[in-house]
Amino acid sequence: MVQPGLDAALFNPLSSPNWHRVAGLRPRLAEHVRIVRQWVRGQRWYVLQDPRSGQSCRLNCAAYEVAARLDGQRDLHTLWEMLDARPHQATMAEAGSHAEPPTQDEVLQVVTQLQQHQMLRFDGEADFGTVAGPGHTAETPQASRSDGKPASASRNTLLAWRIPLLDPQPWLDRHQHLAHRVFSRMGLWLWCLLMLGMAGTLITQAEALRAHAAVWMHTPRYLLLATLCYPLIKAWHEAAHALAVRRWGGEVHEAGLTLMMLMPVPYVDASAAHGFGQPYQRAVVSAAGIMAEMSLAAVGLWCWLLCEPGWPRDIGFVGWFAGCLSTLLFNANPLQRLDGYHLLTDCLQLPNLATRSQQWWHQHVRRWLSAQDASSEAAARPAPIHSAPTAPGEAPWLVTYAPLSWLYQGLVWFGMSWWLGSISPPLGWAGMALTVWMCLLRPGWHWLREIWQTWLWASASAGARRAQVARRAACLLVVLLMLVLPWPDRVLVQGLVWAPDESLVRPEVEGFVQTVHQADGAVVQTGDPLITLHNPKLDAERARVAAKLAQAEQGSFGFAGTDSAKAGQAGDEAQRWQAELARIDDQRAALAVRAHHAGRLVLPHATDLPGRYVHRGELLGHVLDRSAPTIRVAVAESEVGRLQATSHDLTVRLSTQDGPALPATLLRDSIAATRQLPSAALSQDMGGQILTDPKDEHHQQALRPVVLMDVQVQQRGTQGERLGERAWVRFDLGLSPLPMQLWRWVSRRAVADFHPAAPLSPAAH
Repeated sequence: MVQPGLDAALFNPLSSPNWHRVAGLRPRLAEHVRIVRQWVRGQRWYVLQDPRSGQSCRLNCAAYEVAARLDGQRDLHTLWEMLDARPHQATMAEAGSHAEPPTQDEVLQVVTQLQQHQMLRFDGEADFGTVAGPGHTAETPQASRSDGKPASASRNTLLAWRIPLLDPQPWLDRHQHLAHRVFSRMGLWLWCLLMLGMAGTLITQAEALRAHAAVWMHTPRYLLLATLCYPLIKAWHEAAHALAVRRWGGEVHEAGLTLMMLMPVPYVDASAAHGFGQPYQRAVVSAAGIMAEMSLAAVGLWCWLLCEPGWPRDIGFVGWFAGCLSTLLFNANPLQRLDGYHLLTDCLQLPNLATRSQQWWHQHVRRWLSAQDASSEAAARPAPIHSAPTAPGEAPWLVTYAPLSWLYQGLVWFGMSWWLGSISPPLGWAGMALTVWMCLLRPGWHWLREIWQTWLWASASAGARRAQVARRAACLLVVLLMLVLPWPDRVLVQGLVWAPDESLVRPEVEGFVQTVHQADGAVVQTGDPLITLHNPKLDAERARVAAKLAQAEQGSFGFAGTDSAKAGQAGDEAQRWQAELARIDDQRAALAVRAHHAGRLVLPHATDLPGRYVHRGELLGHVLDRSAPTIRVAVAESEVGRLQATSHDLTVRLSTQDGPALPATLLRDSIAATRQLPSAALSQDMGGQILTDPKDEHHQQALRPVVLMDVQVQQRGTQGERLGERAWVRFDLGLSPLPMQLWRWVSRRAVADFHPAAPLSPAAH
């Protein structure tokens, strides 16, 4: 929906040298311009509306005093002299202004605004190219055009290219009865019942909907359906706006497609609603699209619930999901300048809230930088006209709206870029670059330029104010230095208290536990037997090999002196069986599991071990001493190079530790990256930081490669008391500026999220 709702940007208190460019012109309002009077929070405003182009401009009483006298009979200089000589009237008091007449700058800015909205006709060539400067503060500025192109052509941007296609007014005239039936009390009650039914369905089917979306929404099938269905949903949305405008006698003369990031999205020009006299009429036009999308979402939800698996069911789910998501994140959200924004401003009578909130911040920043307060500024130049006087109750909205809207739009853009990156990394990076430009670099450059120009103007003024300006400039310099100067750069990684390899009790061969020589908690020395295994298969294999050896030795002895070749072959065979027998003897010797160093034996479930079959390398227990604990951490492969190259100090904090963090040193890291985690406790599902494969029931298969590192705490303690405890290891990377640290963090997250592992293939619809 297009609802410009434009305020006239009226008035720069500084005089302008541009008066001579237009002083001799005789402007007049265009014949087709309609004037509607509105009351907003006890103040009277005038809306000038052009039904042909859809342009509208909202003026307060003081500005309308100028616009109403543009009749083409007198030139601007004569008009200004007349206004300067005429006595103060009640209309000025209604506007909340002083008795002083308007200045040339103010008259010029009113004329400039009307010309930019194509509402004036001149008796000669009008040069406004250099005039529309600081005073131009309309909500959606329109450049002055003389090429005859439609108004929609000037609303094109890089991300949204508008293409008018047709005039829907004849169709609306034929279906005006439908508009009266839909936008009636009965229609409102039916819509409310529809929303109650959808809410009840969402409550009962929430888990099923979540599971279905998690499995299917990222698949090519559903992405294709969403791409095809979204323009149809928006067409339904825009048709509701057009019908709502027609319901109260408005006209819609333009409809077409907007190429929003190359996706065709229908639109209608519903700016005629701005001329409606009653706020509730404008609010219904704003809410019509939201109500239409939500009703379509309800129908789609029930279609998904009632239909059998297939295209109708899929289309219903996509319609519900796209309608709800589009409404909640964009259309109904007042922080986006879409339907929700216009609904808010119409219901609370806050016209042009977004533009005026930005103006409020600009004015107060300029005032603070130039060391002026409101009273001194008013005394310096008591302007009779104000672009948007603050009505009672508006101040909190003006203060909070602009920063909240900027923050929300930044979050939405970053979220969309992240989602695109999970589908296609190039699209994700392109969206991220565009987000940084639109939400950070462009506003930052604008504010820096504004601050610099204001500071130059204020510092050039004489008087005691110069010292205050210098102090405030120093405050801004301190803020900039905080962004430029280096700050501590650290990386925090989660790990586990890990036993050294020599403390692990692992059998080197498999077998049945025959004897447990030491009890749990016993103190053992190096080489003490802990467990003895019995392997009948190994005994049988030794007997077989011993027989083969005896046979080979007998053959070698029998052929000695008779057949040297066969004797040599038999000798070689005997040596081979001797080596095999020695290997088996080593394995049989390894059936006795011994302690590799002195310490306290930790052998869980020792009484259950006798008779149990254990595999080779199976962890049975630990032999722990009072050496310093070792922390094993899993670090993302992309982080390892930076940690190894720039890390200076390491500190460790255990989860049960009180007091300061403990110093530590890096012992070793694995030679290559791996996807196998040492413990499930490091996975996100179990409270860690590593994302694991959903198909892995043991939560030890990482989705992306990690490098395992061992960090040793430089303080002795009892390992047994802390084994398996969570710990946090902090790598000190030196100093770097805050923006650089933020960029590295975003880059790491983007690289990880833009290259996800292959998703699970849905097994069933």
